Amino acid sequence: MGTGREELQDRTIVRIAAHLPDLIVYGHYSQERPSVDYFDGVLMFVDISGKC
Repeated sequence: MGTGREELQDRTIVRIAAHLPDLIVYGHYSQERPSVDYFDGVLMFVDISGKC
């Protein structure tokens, strides 16, 4: 079970990752370097300001 500090850090990472496409949040660092990982994602947003 994680500590309160770890849970807070995880929540912060999730909030940031929601706004940054192709962000590697968690990775396996046991791979040999250099290595390449690919991620396909879609960045979606809604303008709620009322200005066009």
